[in-house]
Amino acid sequence: MNYDVMIRNAKIVDGTGMPWFRGDVAVLGDRIAAVGKLSEEDVKSAQTVIDANDRILMPGVIDTHTHLDLTPFDYNRSQDPKSVRRLRQGITSQVCGCCGITAAPLCDRSKGEWMERTFGIRDDSAVTWNSFGEYLDVLEGSGLGVNFCGYVGHGAIRHCVMGYENRKPTASEMEQMKRLLAESMEGGAVGMSSGLIYAPGVFADTEELVELCSVLKDYNGIYASHIRSENAGWIESVEEVVEICEKNQIPGIVHHLKTKAKDSREKVARVLEILHQARERGVDVVFEQYPYEASATTLDVVLSSWMQEGGKAAVLERINDKTRFEEYRQSIRKDYGWKNDEEEWLGAKNMLIVAAEGHPEYKGKYVDEIARELGMEPVETVFRILRETDLQAGGAFFGIKEEDICTILRDPLGMVGSDSDDVKIGATTHPRTNGTFPRVLKKYALDQEVITLERAVFKMTGFPAAKFGLRGRGLIRTGCYADLVLIDPKTLADNPTYTDPFRKPEGIEWVMVNGKVALKDGEPTGVLNGRVLRSNG
Repeated sequence: MNYDVMIRNAKIVDGTGMPWFRGDVAVLGDRIAAVGKLSEEDVKSAQTVIDANDRILMPGVIDTHTHLDLTPFDYNRSQDPKSVRRLRQGITSQVCGCCGITAAPLCDRSKGEWMERTFGIRDDSAVTWNSFGEYLDVLEGSGLGVNFCGYVGHGAIRHCVMGYENRKPTASEMEQMKRLLAESMEGGAVGMSSGLIYAPGVFADTEELVELCSVLKDYNGIYASHIRSENAGWIESVEEVVEICEKNQIPGIVHHLKTKAKDSREKVARVLEILHQARERGVDVVFEQYPYEASATTLDVVLSSWMQEGGKAAVLERINDKTRFEEYRQSIRKDYGWKNDEEEWLGAKNMLIVAAEGHPEYKGKYVDEIARELGMEPVETVFRILRETDLQAGGAFFGIKEEDICTILRDPLGMVGSDSDDVKIGATTHPRTNGTFPRVLKKYALDQEVITLERAVFKMTGFPAAKFGLRGRGLIRTGCYADLVLIDPKTLADNPTYTDPFRKPEGIEWVMVNGKVALKDGEPTGVLNGRVLRSNG
């Protein structure tokens, strides 16, 4: 047998969660052709031989949570259109379309509004698709550094039919949403995601989601949710995901499981208990997690849900209305549990501005710091930043405890997902975008031994491959796709920080995507061998 690539003398962590073993891996075309102790004759037949020298060989990482739907398109002005930063983490496949926020389906009458508010695309003339299947077709032809698959977003579906209206759908509107969901599943979506703190998803009640998700049963589609609350209402919000999945007999995923609640230890234990009890009843529900003490999202999530109704113009009109400022402020205080001025200022100390379009002076500063510089109150300061950036601002929100990160990471129901942002030129981001997977492998597995290396690798390879139905991926086995990562554990490091989130991780040395070397000695080769992975094919 003549092989294209032979990786010799590796410590193989195969993605199953089983103990590592030493061996060789041969690649022919886009597949793994042999695994084990291969002969010298086999080695000589290979065009390229890589001596792993007892370094770790693992399957390519499958990032279960990203917002990189438009990354490859030039007009999107992404800093990483060829996914080089993905490769530097060992990522070979990624799941897009999380939190209800997707680039399809689109409707001609509202396409511009959705693309501008959701993705910051002010000129939508280059957006040539409407349906989810058409979006994947365009994505497929764009030159991909890694493999893409994706959810269809409840937010996108609801916006197509109802815009940003805060009300229940009519029977006719529900049928339209069901049709769009069915078309998206037939077009290749892995399921439907929801973002129940973002407009318009925030306006949907449980009844709406239960009925809409009934469509997923015919496709074995996943329901994944950025739940309504990760603080006071966290337990009830997780229970809502279980209810939706149980009533429809569909698989479910809780996005980025975490909480900033003061009594978090008890709540974490209770939430994990709820998920395990649901599984005992036959409900296929799991979660994903990123290992950082701060979350990050758009700054407008600070606004109460009712303040987000009606689209961007209506939101800006509200936060410009000084006569109602105190009403808005008290509503936000109630949402956050701030009882007085002191608690509002303490809350602002946990809000770091990571993106502010057109206003670099705000980036890298906490809201309380900016408020003092401007001589304003914290909520007033948030309003000002939102006004001046035309709602194009983002923040990191601290308060997640290390103890809770470790407890959640140990749980067998969890996968790893970075919640990566699509970072535009000139913008900044959360360190999770560039450091999540090296961080789990180095800090939590190799150094602190919170989980074993084999379990860490399983959570980011074999587990998500099975959950998302990515046949032939996530494992080092003969016949599987040759998505492979070679790591030096001695130099492995996640270097990104909140103040310098673009520092390169170290120790990810070779990456193969569908049998082609995309990263060699830590540097990109320029190969674009990623594919679109459709749920129906």
